[in-house]
Amino acid sequence: MSTDERDQLRELVEQGDTEESQDKIREMLKEMTQGEGKRGRVDDKRLKKIASLYDTHNFWDSQPVPKATDVVTSDDYDKAIDADKTVDEISEEPL
Repeated sequence: MSTDERDQLRELVEQGDTEESQDKIREMLKEMTQGEGKRGRVDDKRLKKIASLYDTHNFWDSQPVPKATDVVTSDDYDKAIDADKTVDEISEEPL
């Protein structure tokens, strides 16, 4: 990966997890992996591993777990997945 490519990727990642930045990263990585052979074999393998993180994952994108691109702080580890509910709220929910 060239210095320019690395800097562009770093800049996009630092923009945060927006749909626009994810699309740009995905497109950039796709273009870079299509240029296979320009880099060494090891670099091509590493690039493909990184690119797969930005593929869409229909199952995992619908789950209440952090995404590969999410920034997770130590406070996030102790958060509940769902809000606390009372017994009445649970019994009112349809099965």
